[in-house]
Amino acid sequence: MDRSVSCCSYFWITAELVAMAFQHLSENDLASCARVNRFISEHALDLLYSNSPYLTEFLKILAPMEHLIDFSNDRDLSILRFVRPLTPTDWDRFRHYSPRVRRLSEEYFSGIDDLSRESMLDLISTIPAGEAIFPFLHTLEWLSATNLTRPFVTSLCHETILNVEFSTATDDFEWGAFLKHLVRQCPNIESLGFWPGPSWYDQIEVDFHSAIKSLPRLHTLDTCDTLVTPEVLQELSHRPHFLNLWSCAFRAEEIPVHDPSEQMLDHQGAFPALSNVAGICSRIMRLPKDVLEGPSLTHLNVYVVDESNIPDLLALVSASCIKLRHFSLMTAPRSISNTAFTADTLKPLLALQYIEVFVVDHSVPPRINDEDLDVFARSFPRLQHFELCPRAEGEPQIQSPTLASLIPFAKHCRRLISIVVPSKR
Repeated sequence: MDRSVSCCSYFWITAELVAMAFQHLSENDLASCARVNRFISEHALDLLYSNSPYLTEFLKILAPMEHLIDFSNDRDLSILRFVRPLTPTDWDRFRHYSPRVRRLSEEYFSGIDDLSRESMLDLISTIPAGEAIFPFLHTLEWLSATNLTRPFVTSLCHETILNVEFSTATDDFEWGAFLKHLVRQCPNIESLGFWPGPSWYDQIEVDFHSAIKSLPRLHTLDTCDTLVTPEVLQELSHRPHFLNLWSCAFRAEEIPVHDPSEQMLDHQGAFPALSNVAGICSRIMRLPKDVLEGPSLTHLNVYVVDESNIPDLLALVSASCIKLRHFSLMTAPRSISNTAFTADTLKPLLALQYIEVFVVDHSVPPRINDEDLDVFARSFPRLQHFELCPRAEGEPQIQSPTLASLIPFAKHCRRLISIVVPSKR
């Protein structure tokens, strides 16, 4: 037998090799492979459905659906419903596909909110007893939920889910009941994104704190500034595996800054493993001392609304975050004040000798010259990525860098990968 034919045959009967190869195919190619034979189809379907399938289309596996127009309201609303009641046979067929889903991501207007109340009730009430709709789901992202979809979302919860991101679109969402159900059904959550939006109520801080206490494996918390209460921080402060605390939407693009050979030290005290913090400037400045002085803190992302706080913020960071490697600061588009950054403004940060990623994003070109950037290059010998006002608009300042400012970076920052600085035209 021809050796090439033999190798090809071995490839198609080796499940691991087929699975690895299929990861590089497009959705259209995977859909084509799903029609070849049972062996190839199984691998193609696994990849097609694993990462956030369009939910309403996926539910059509249960039974056909139809769109209707509801004329009983002032607005003509589109309603989606099953054309017939669901049966055990429908769920048997559905079970062939549902275990493949690993991640589910739904947003408002994605279609599930159009499902009629009757069809939603039929869907929830006919789920086989003791079974999860998606038994191997590990990531659930549900944005802008409503009370109509809440029962369905709660039906998705089970103990294999590790990552949850949730927000609401209504002001009457029953958060208390939902949080209790979430932590009871998903006790192994490791990453929690929680944005209550307009559905605020007096008890929410207490309910949220109680939920955090019930999630012992939590290593990442992404929530609004108001819910990061002293009680929540106290609860998280002595968890040896808590890594990320994010209380604003701004986070610079993740750029690896650690040397792979470096090992995490076994630190003691408060926040021993906390390495990544993101928040609004005013919140960062109010954080307990133990957070910014944490032994493992390497990433700090700050969103500034009131620029008058910047000098105090930078002084605090330079004094507290002595091991910082990744610093990013972004000012709000319409922030209070609009003065240009100068070398004196940024001077406190020169004390951060371990900096590898440095990002300052401001809408006004900085008032900085070649000599100032030379000082930056000498102060940050480990620098890998440097961005100074990359999206600044308007004419450059009288004091602006020239191409000559790149020479010190080439000379002193031997690990440099990228640099962005505004320059004279």
